[in-house]
Amino acid sequence: MWRCFYLHPPGRWWGQSIAGGRWALVAGLVTLFALLLRGRTTKGPPILKDGFFIGLLAFILWVALQLLWAMEPELQMILLVLYAKYAILVLLICKCIETAAHLKMFLWTHVAGCFYLGLLVYSRYSGGRFEGFGAPGIDDANSGAIQIVTGLFVAAALFLAARFKERAVLFGMMPFVLNALGLHDLT
Repeated sequence: MWRCFYLHPPGRWWGQSIAGGRWALVAGLVTLFALLLRGRTTKGPPILKDGFFIGLLAFILWVALQLLWAMEPELQMILLVLYAKYAILVLLICKCIETAAHLKMFLWTHVAGCFYLGLLVYSRYSGGRFEGFGAPGIDDANSGAIQIVTGLFVAAALFLAARFKERAVLFGMMPFVLNALGLHDLT
C-alpha cells in the first residue's frame, strides 16, 4: 500500500499518462485479497477484542448516530466514511503485521518512503517553502514535514535495534530526510 502513498501516480510525472483510478482502493483490495489467500500464519492477539479497536468502533457508531441530528449531514457523512476507512486501515495493518519481522519490514518501508520524499526535495528544491511532495494529503510543506518527522523517529528506533549494515544504510538515508525537513523556509 505504500506505493500508492509515496509513489502516488497522479502526483508524479510518470503518472500523468495513466488512466485515473482510485489507487488507495486498489492497493487496499489487493492487500485484502492477499490476506484472504494467505490465511493466518501465526496466532496473534485478536484485533476485534483490543480496547483501542473497540473504542474506534464505538466512536464510529457514535458518529453514525449523530447523523440523526447533524446540522450538516453531508459533512457528518464525510467524517463517518473517513473514520470507517481508518478502521479498515487499522484492521488491514494489524492483520499484515503478525511477527516482529513483519513489523520491522513495515517500519523500513516507512523510512524508505520518507527517504524518497527527501530525494524529491533534494532534486526539486529551488528556494522558499517546498510545496511539491505530490503524495495524497502531503502536498503542502507543513504536512510533508509532519510525515518526514515520523520517518525520523522510526529511523531512530530502527537504528537502535539494527545491526551494523542496517545502521550504515540508515546513516546514508538520514541526511536526505533531515535535509528535506530543514530546507523549508520558515519566514
